[in-house]
Amino acid sequence: MRKNVLFLCSSPTPYRNPLFGEISRHRDIKLFVCFCVWRSGTRPWKLGGLDGVRHEVLRGWHIPTGKGNYVRINWSVLPCLIKEEPDVVVIAGYNHPTMLMALIYCVLTRTPFLVQGETWRARSGWKSVLKRRFLHPLLFRAQSFLVTGRLARDYWTREGYPAERIKVFANTPDIEYFQREVLKITSERKSALREDWGCAERRVLVFVGRLIRAKGLDLLLEALRALEDRKRPFLVIIGDGVERARLESAAEGLPVQFLGFLQKSSLPEIYAAADGFVLVSRKEPWGVVVNEAMACGLPLVLSEQVGAHGDLLVEGDGGNGILVEGPEFKPLREALQQFGELSCEQLRRMGAESRRIIEGWKYGFSVENFVSACSHNDEH
Repeated sequence: MRKNVLFLCSSPTPYRNPLFGEISRHRDIKLFVCFCVWRSGTRPWKLGGLDGVRHEVLRGWHIPTGKGNYVRINWSVLPCLIKEEPDVVVIAGYNHPTMLMALIYCVLTRTPFLVQGETWRARSGWKSVLKRRFLHPLLFRAQSFLVTGRLARDYWTREGYPAERIKVFANTPDIEYFQREVLKITSERKSALREDWGCAERRVLVFVGRLIRAKGLDLLLEALRALEDRKRPFLVIIGDGVERARLESAAEGLPVQFLGFLQKSSLPEIYAAADGFVLVSRKEPWGVVVNEAMACGLPLVLSEQVGAHGDLLVEGDGGNGILVEGPEFKPLREALQQFGELSCEQLRRMGAESRRIIEGWKYGFSVENFVSACSHNDEH
């Protein structure tokens, strides 16, 4: 019997929308997706992938809290839940009042629910105390947790949630799209891009993301400047944000190219022309762009704060990347120098390993884990 599943999440994204499409086509799921907001002000994506997916944007208020963040209070979530009477509710995160309202509704009405989240590192301070004392008793009533990967699964297991009820629901783009599109990029096009960037014979690292402090770009530029000129990789920065002007000033005199925000369709050729991908965030629950870069065959340079490293980065001989401690200045400088000294053959082997690892992160296993989690009460 098909399950009526209401999936509540913050906003549509180019990487999650196709996954909703895959789920909605599954024979055992009748999916209805509710968004708190249609478009994020800090991510001007072109949206698609929801053809055939029943969805709705909930009415409500969105209160700015600074630095491009908002508190979502979608009061219409309660009338929606009452009207739909779903068999299962999936709640993506628990930071917004909208999600908390849905959580309390499910507990009070005994509606089965799943919690989908990215948390993988325990925090200290009063927020952590409040979370454990007041939020965890509600969260632990979930029939399953949907987590992004190994680090998040280990976190909830340590917190006391039954390991057998934790399922990986990947934070990943359409891997096959990037695999397919990167093959269309000719060597002539790659050479033309590198010529436009003026990167000569340097190793090229690409960053994709918002230009905000959490991404660690200030530290990356500082480490880049500390290297001898001949050993510096060329850095291509894709994205925009509140830190852009300050970062451009900090990058003066360095082999760095700022290309601004680009839509998904423009990214495969950028990845194809690069030699590696870098993300040295101070805080990064996962990092979907890591999956994109790997699908395009790039080696990785990641900080240990990037959640994706727990599943996708393998160090050492036969691995696909370099893990940066911290991120702190000295380990980052050493990682950049190490990357710049890699031979073409080493880069090729690392890129091939990235492609091999990411094969296991296509949408199929997430769909099956999702269906299994929604059917948990049927199995027990």
